[in-house]
Parts: sequence; structure tokens; C-alpha cells
Amino acid sequence: MRLEENAVKEFMLFAFDKIAKPFEDGRDDSLGARGFYTLYMLGTYAPKTMTELGELCKMKKQQTTKVIDTLTELGFAQRIYNRSDRRIIQIVITEKGREYLNKQIKSGAESLMKQLDNMDAESRSRFFEAVSVINPVLKKLR
Repeated sequence: MRLEENAVKEFMLFAFDKIAKPFEDGRDDSLGARGFYTLYMLGTYAPKTMTELGELCKMKKQQTTKVIDTLTELGFAQRIYNRSDRRIIQIVITEKGREYLNKQIKSGAESLMKQLDNMDAESRSRFFEAVSVINPVLKKLR
């Protein structure tokens, strides 16, 4: 296996173990990772049709419908029907959904910052340098 492939695999495992898993464990609901990711995408890119949202989240239409049903039941998302063509349905995040999303993101960031506070200054500095390099690269991935 190439050096680059090993580095990517190691990064993915560390990112899950050190960032995603504690973030997921800190949530106090049954929304799940896919639901939370969909809510995040709605908060960032809404309104979207069900098809657009599915493509954005890389989910099949059936999966997207199931997730939106859950988000709607929780009051985190709303379906908006087009008055001239009821087949067109826009999905939007609600104020309750936005508040929940912001709370969870803040909580996850605080949890990570606590972990970083246990590091020495040089390690923290290197972490923030690495994040400032990798974030723009990750934004280009689709």
C-alpha cells in the first residue's frame, strides 16, 4: 500500500476516534450521525428539494425521506410545498433545528478544546496549523 493511502486511513481512524466519536457520544438524542449530518447540510444549504438534499448528502431518495421524516417529527425541519406545483417540496431547517444544531456544534467544539487544553503549547500550535492547512483542502472534496 502506498504511503499516501496509509496516511489517509490513519487520518480517518484518528478523526473518527478523537473527534467524531466523542462528538457523537456527547449528543443526548437518537438523531444519529446521518440525521445530524443532514441537519447540518440543511442549516448550511437550505432550502433544498428532497432530490437535491439527497444528492448533497449522498443518500438515496428513500434514505433521504426517512431522515427528513425524523427531522420533521423532531421539529428540526419542515417541508414547504410549492403553491403552483405540489410535487415540488422544499426542505428547510426550523428555528428549533438551528438552535439544536448550534448547541451541538458548540458542545462538540468545547469538548475538543478541553482535549487540546491537556496538550502542551507546541502540540496545540501544531494542531491548529494542521487544521488551517487541511480545512481548505477538505472543502474541495465532494
